[in-house]
Amino acid sequence: MPDGQEIRLPPVITAPQVAREFVREALATETLDGVGEVTELLTTELVTNVVDHVGSAIAVRVYKSADSLRIEVDDTSTAVPIVQAQDEPTPRGNGMLLVDCLTTRWGIETRAEGKTVWFELDASTAPEKVDGS
Repeated sequence: MPDGQEIRLPPVITAPQVAREFVREALATETLDGVGEVTELLTTELVTNVVDHVGSAIAVRVYKSADSLRIEVDDTSTAVPIVQAQDEPTPRGNGMLLVDCLTTRWGIETRAEGKTVWFELDASTAPEKVDGS
């Protein structure tokens, strides 16, 4: 993928919103026909996980090619996020389930000093995943 853009954030309550705005500007998500909203939502979920569960500095990188998008979120923990079954009465804890269900691909790259959680959306298939067709 071509060179991306990056932002570094402190682990504060406003970090997910700042990350969302960064992705919106970097990708011009309003032109992505539904894919942009999903990209913003999933980025928010990953950054919220870092704020809530890790409490470390955060790096968010965005990459865009003609047919796909990739978002990477770095933190300093080596603990791997887990996809949990949906818990209807609990509105929290479904972030990784959303990532698993709505992305084309996602994964985790661990390093001695932390990890990167990433996801990709293929522009051609992402709208189908979003609307269920």
